[in-house]
Amino acid sequence: MRSNIAPIKNFTSDVGIKTNFTIINLETVRKIYNLLAREKSDPETTAIIEKIRFLNDSIIWYPKGVRFRFYARMRLQTVARKLKDEYKLAIRVGYSWRTLAAIIKWFWSLTEYYTTTGLNLYTIATTFCDEITLYGFYPFHSDSQGRDIQYHYYEDIPYKYENNVHDFPAEFDHLQKLEKIGALKLVTGKCNNK
Repeated sequence: MRSNIAPIKNFTSDVGIKTNFTIINLETVRKIYNLLAREKSDPETTAIIEKIRFLNDSIIWYPKGVRFRFYARMRLQTVARKLKDEYKLAIRVGYSWRTLAAIIKWFWSLTEYYTTTGLNLYTIATTFCDEITLYGFYPFHSDSQGRDIQYHYYEDIPYKYENNVHDFPAEFDHLQKLEKIGALKLVTGKCNNK
């Protein structure tokens, strides 16, 4: 399971290759929709198509609900049609009619903020997976050794973890508690090669 069409191709030694379910947020839906409106030869369009092609028959899912989001639904339907018809990609695009946000917030006892795509992905993973290992769920700018950490493994963009949209530290606290009871494995350092 992956999120937001993050690149895999040049990072397989770190992130692996297997993918069969990818969750996307509204920002990613908008980005893909806008890129697919460009010429096929546009470099950014070509790049997103190659990222999606690498997902190889995966399900791309938007969990936020489209019942009251006409434009999100329209964009998702357009993206699905273009990926299949114009680009001949073996990809499935799904979405929820009703948002899962309220259920997920209730489940995690969160009263403020929106849950992150990562927490939504973990919550969904609990319904499919017997074992869950999370990598990249660390809401701090440096690790326990004082080394700088990028926001995403594939790009270094500035990000403020304490903001009025997501409560990364509270979500991380929940994940640490789940790790203590054996519900998941949280990797916050280097992965061990097996």
